[in-house]
Amino acid sequence: MIIMKIMGGFASQFTKYMLGYLIAQWKHAELILDLSDYFNGYFRPFSLCYMDLPNCRVITDINKTRINNMVLVRNSNDMRTMLEKFSDNKNYYLDREEDDYSEALAQYQCLRMGPEISFFKKLKFKYTTDFLDTFKEKIKDKQTVAVHVRRGDFLKLGWQDDTDFYFAAIAWLCERYPGLHFYFFSNDLSWVRNTFGLNKRFHYVSSINGNWGDAQELFCMSECKFRILSRFSGYGRLANVLSAAKENGGYALMDAVDINGNIEGQGGAECVGRKYAKEINAEMVVKDEDGGIVFLNKDLIDKYKKKYNIVVDTKKNHGESIITYGQRLTQQELNNIGTDIGNITEENYKLLLINRYLNYVDIGDRARQRECLEKMPIDDDSKRLWMNWYGLKKELNIPVCICSAERLNRWKVNGWFQTASVLAKCGAEVIYVNLNCRNMEGKDSVIFEACDMDGKELSFQVIQLDVSKLEANKTVINDKLSRIGLVIVDSNLCLRYIKKTDIKNKKIVLMGDKKEDRILGSLYNLFYKFQILDEKKFKRYQSGKLIASEQDKIQFIEDINMPLIVYEYIEKNGLKLIEKIMGEE
Repeated sequence: MIIMKIMGGFASQFTKYMLGYLIAQWKHAELILDLSDYFNGYFRPFSLCYMDLPNCRVITDINKTRINNMVLVRNSNDMRTMLEKFSDNKNYYLDREEDDYSEALAQYQCLRMGPEISFFKKLKFKYTTDFLDTFKEKIKDKQTVAVHVRRGDFLKLGWQDDTDFYFAAIAWLCERYPGLHFYFFSNDLSWVRNTFGLNKRFHYVSSINGNWGDAQELFCMSECKFRILSRFSGYGRLANVLSAAKENGGYALMDAVDINGNIEGQGGAECVGRKYAKEINAEMVVKDEDGGIVFLNKDLIDKYKKKYNIVVDTKKNHGESIITYGQRLTQQELNNIGTDIGNITEENYKLLLINRYLNYVDIGDRARQRECLEKMPIDDDSKRLWMNWYGLKKELNIPVCICSAERLNRWKVNGWFQTASVLAKCGAEVIYVNLNCRNMEGKDSVIFEACDMDGKELSFQVIQLDVSKLEANKTVINDKLSRIGLVIVDSNLCLRYIKKTDIKNKKIVLMGDKKEDRILGSLYNLFYKFQILDEKKFKRYQSGKLIASEQDKIQFIEDINMPLIVYEYIEKNGLKLIEKIMGEE
């Protein structure tokens, strides 16, 4: 077997799948996908389920020690050994990024994921792609450029591209190809629109459709002739490969300077291939890999950024708001607006999301409903919709404190942190107290606004306290607890800390501190006190089994694309349980 650990966003998932697929095809091995991250709260959703890919087995909870003849492939040396001495009697587990194998993979052209692979030419979605079809129709008579601006988690990682590069790249293309139309794609479209301005040839694109839309947007980018791409994002590079596979005849522009300040192409030939010789000059580095990329160096960026306001008219407002309150739009109208939302106000953008949510309610598509809700800002309107989605009948109007000793993971939103985020979405006032002192930089206490890796605030505060200094920190949350009506703790350690505070007349619920009980809580107490779980399910949990079978898990991730262990319980029992606790005298 070739066991490939799938992680990251859509592009990373796809490239990892492709690498595993190519190796398995070459060595006549079975490909198995390890999806465990997505069942344990990874902040990106699982999206490969949208693609029409060859079937393969998946695992959602892996114990490497229980797989016979397991060989870990951790670097280029391991990869080279595996490819040269592949054994049918061994199982190979690949759990690293492709860059960790780059030296070895460079020796094998059959494993190169370029546009010449027939797989890319056949790649398609499982489902009807109304939004993609609308986009293709809109651009069919235009010279087009897709501009991908990656922000969100890249801001925290320090990987975002300088805006000067984008200004320069737009001006560079406009000088060579008059009449271009630019289509902007981003995970922070509001910032992009404010940065680049309004122009009749600027189009701000959002499928307003969550994970499914993100995958479609990548294919929209591949339909454009040219692309201006974020330097460190595999999302745009994949779109460029797909475009080259379609033989659109264009290429991509990127900033030549990498994260370490080095110039792309140094140490090798100045130009690799002369495919684009007419469009380039000696100052540029061109590579045919990844569908064709032209790298702009610092001198070119400094030269062309000054021309941006000359070649691009961004001073005039070319439009008005498109939709009004109370207007119910058809799916096609929503698609048309989604391909050009540059002139829509933030309020009207939210209305678009609500419209799309209601359309999915009409057809009973809960997965797509959720995706729309995830894109909405947390306000009174979204809280009511989230309550409806979770089936809550009354408001969660008792302020809640969740106190946990779980380890906070910047890549995953899970455990009690996830529970706090769901409660906040449904309108509860939440405080999350964490007694794990990792990443506190020596401070006794840290208070910050909770957010996901993309920087989206989750509408509750996190109070992180050094567990070794509980006595000194007991006053930190006293003022925060004055309005709390319910305290949930996940361990005896947290219970001892809460009892040291000035909290009085609060309802305290001790939940289980075992991994499998983290969401479920202390089943004996909760079951007999509130009678929420039916007898059959209670016995399954008693025996340590999860709600869903393995097949249920597979179906769940295909339909919902959310971490199972968290959402399975919260959706069916967790919120109702907390609702019941709040209403109990």
